[in-house]
Amino acid sequence: MSFLESSFKYITDSKNIKLIVIVAILSCVGSYFAIDELIIKEKVSRIEELNKDKNHLASQLKDIQNRLEKQIDSEDSRLEKNVANVKALYNEVITDLNRKNNQLMQERDTLISQLAQNAHTTQLEINKRNNENILALRQTLNSVEKNIHTLYLTHSRLSSEYGYSQKECEKRGSDFYGNICEQSSKYKAELDSLGEQIKSQEQRRKFIQEEILSIQREAIN
Repeated sequence: MSFLESSFKYITDSKNIKLIVIVAILSCVGSYFAIDELIIKEKVSRIEELNKDKNHLASQLKDIQNRLEKQIDSEDSRLEKNVANVKALYNEVITDLNRKNNQLMQERDTLISQLAQNAHTTQLEINKRNNENILALRQTLNSVEKNIHTLYLTHSRLSSEYGYSQKECEKRGSDFYGNICEQSSKYKAELDSLGEQIKSQEQRRKFIQEEILSIQREAIN
């Protein structure tokens, strides 16, 4: 009997079939558990790898966050420093401008006070000079008016003498022509000269009066 025949006979034996079935079932169950354990081990290994990757990524993320926070803090510090520098410079410029402005205001007030004082002093000097000029002009005007009055008196006297001598010259004729008529001619020449002098003095008086009025108007304005 061959090996195959012996095996087939052994398997077909009813007593041996149950045993074989049980062994087969146990083998299948064992194989299943073995495969399942292998799969579980692979999954556990994969999970561990994923956890390692996750932890590594978490560590990298934390490191990046720390560096980013440091960079942000450094940038904030730099910005705060720049802002502080700009603010300090601004305050310094404003302080300097205020100081210069106050200085200019003081100088302006001083100049205004000096100008007012100088204007007052100048006005006093102008008023004094105007009063002196008016006084001198009035004195001159009085002198001119006296001269005019004297010239008019002289003119009146010579006019009477000229009238008398002219009549005598015409009345007496050639006998006394040499003296009376010559005297009449002299009176006439003197009267003409007095008339010119009176005219000149009256023009001078008018000019002086206008000068006085002009000075008075300037003093009012």
